[in-house]
Amino acid sequence: MLWLRPEFAGGRTGYVLVAGRSMKPTLSGGDLAMVQRQREYRIGDVVAYRIPNGVFQGRRIIHRIVGGDGTSGFVMRGDANLDDDLWQPRPSDIEGRLWKRLPAAGRMVAFARAPAALAAAVGGFVFAFVMTWERRSGAEEAQPDDRVGRGAVSEGTVEAAIGEVEDATV
Repeated sequence: MLWLRPEFAGGRTGYVLVAGRSMKPTLSGGDLAMVQRQREYRIGDVVAYRIPNGVFQGRRIIHRIVGGDGTSGFVMRGDANLDDDLWQPRPSDIEGRLWKRLPAAGRMVAFARAPAALAAAVGGFVFAFVMTWERRSGAEEAQPDDRVGRGAVSEGTVEAAIGEVEDATV
């Protein structure tokens, strides 16, 4: 499982939530793409890169290398696009080559990161904690030796319980 560890935790794998249609049919909006850094990249590789300059500087794109080289920059294009990207990233701008694709998993990740989903999860945990909280009375805590251990049942208690069940009406 170490190969799944994200880069921020010292691993080799980066995760990209795919948005848009530019990489259809290879990738679809809502997919989760797993990328890994390589020593070198080649024409035909699908890579995630950060836009190196301009208004959209730093924005992440996942497209295919269709030309160029690591020195002058790679020519990039989405599989469904007719035109090349405006940017020509160098290897230092590339976050990694596509390693695995998890269809629609990006939607679940995006939902889990939404404030409403996080609030609902926290609220659910708090509700479960409150509903299962057992408050002990002071008398119970003061005399633990006078009780039969939790889960232990005396013979008379079993007979009383059976009698209660038999007398119950449904």
